[in-house]
Amino acid sequence: MDFLHQMGEAALASRLRRVSERLLQDAGRVYRKAGLDFEPRWYPLFHLLQERSPLSVTQAAHALGLTHPAISQMASLLIRRGLVEGLADERDGRRKLLSLTREGEDLARRLEPVWKALSEATLEILGPASGSFLDQLGDLEEAVERQEFEAAALRRLVSSTAPSALATEEAAGDTGA
Repeated sequence: MDFLHQMGEAALASRLRRVSERLLQDAGRVYRKAGLDFEPRWYPLFHLLQERSPLSVTQAAHALGLTHPAISQMASLLIRRGLVEGLADERDGRRKLLSLTREGEDLARRLEPVWKALSEATLEILGPASGSFLDQLGDLEEAVERQEFEAAALRRLVSSTAPSALATEEAAGDTGA
């Protein structure tokens, strides 16, 4: 058992990141072996634009639950690759609407069987627990979005008997220090 595993619940975010990084690395190798120049981190935005374009960066960020800067950065990469275009919104010239280029649409068609294989492989490695795991992951995402984790941790920190940095910060704030 490795150290992150031994740390239990305290290392949940680190373990999720590790799994995510490994899945992204493996997916990247699958794309390359399929002869496709595509990065796994592009998938959410690229697929969203395939399904719903044109979208503004703000709309895409909202749909994916990611930050505006993250979507803007990803869009810039896809634009440089010639897979996405950002055209001025006719109603608001300050805003760009993102959509796939012809080259992006062609790539999307070639990616479909890879995405299907990756999805099926995900279900295979999750095994019989796939439904419950994905449901639990969805519940976790919703709780984190509602800031339940932060609130729960702060409640426990405030109620603990050990001195806390939070209490020190609150006291400093009250005195104007």
